[in-house]
Amino acid sequence: MEPGVIGTGAAARCRLHGLKKGGMRRLAEAGNTTHELMAISGHQTLSEVQRYTDDADRKLLAESGMAKRRVQSENTDVTNTPATLHKHAANPFKAKG
Repeated sequence: MEPGVIGTGAAARCRLHGLKKGGMRRLAEAGNTTHELMAISGHQTLSEVQRYTDDADRKLLAESGMAKRRVQSENTDVTNTPATLHKHAANPFKAKG
């Protein structure tokens, strides 16, 4: 086997940079801060590491937004019955008499 070659198939196509990038992205998605990622990876500037956390933040925001939408959909009444305080419905605060 040649030096630097891992094997055949997908492993042979892997490069150190790609493996490091994938690991950094997973760490960012797990909630690590930019500075934690810098300490782990050895990056000297925030700019490169910020890409990982920005992507992870964007993914978390998208998941959070969709979760809120699911809850909203579950709690939405789609019937034609009037709401309790609708102007044509009985007023529960008005004294009967």
